[in-house]
Amino acid sequence: MTSKDTPKKKSNRSSIIIGIIVLIIIIIGAIAVLRQPGATIQSTNPTATPTTNPSPLPNSQIPAVGASASSYNGLTYSPLNAIDGVESISNYWGTSAVSGLPQWLKIDVGFAAGINQVVTHFYDGNTRVYTYFVEVSVDGSLWTTVVASKTGSSIVTDTFNQVTARFVRITVTGNTANAAAHIEEIKIYQSTNPTPTGGSIVVSSATASSFDSSHLPNLAIDGIESASNYWGTNALLNEGKIPQWL
Repeated sequence: MTSKDTPKKKSNRSSIIIGIIVLIIIIIGAIAVLRQPGATIQSTNPTATPTTNPSPLPNSQIPAVGASASSYNGLTYSPLNAIDGVESISNYWGTSAVSGLPQWLKIDVGFAAGINQVVTHFYDGNTRVYTYFVEVSVDGSLWTTVVASKTGSSIVTDTFNQVTARFVRITVTGNTANAAAHIEEIKIYQSTNPTPTGGSIVVSSATASSFDSSHLPNLAIDGIESASNYWGTNALLNEGKIPQWL
């Protein structure tokens, strides 16, 4: 003897079947959307894209971190005035005419950088011409001249071959108005090619603090790498003892 389904059981079975059909329709619809061109699935917790600090752009100014000078005419005319970004005839590094010339201003950019340009804004409150030269250094002790002695007034731009340096020193040796040095602002710029792209640089000559008679400085740049071909100093002589430079 079999039992017949009651109306309540038939109702529950119908509800289940309808639910399954609705779920299938939803799944099919979702698949159809994803197959459309350009369809994407967005994460509810996207991963943030890391950012990096950009490198300084070639030929951009390198901010100075410090300045010192051979002398200055009181705190009002401190060396720091030449790197504070203010270019004014009332805000400059200045020395006293009593101290005379030459006088120098040294700028520290904080690290050894490839530089090729210095822009100097001399005091221009009235007509005057300054005589000066520019040197650079990696350590603040050994200096290389990059701008030979010349004259200039107001804003002067000096461009030279790329050098690696941390310090820039400008020495004022003359002033047609008086015997003092005055610079409103000095700016240092990195090279247009701070990183070599490859290849060799041909060196034409070499000098040294001293050398043994048979071990000349030019042997270090002649392309011959040999235990018998080198620049060398004589340790038996006082002038040959270290430190030595090439």
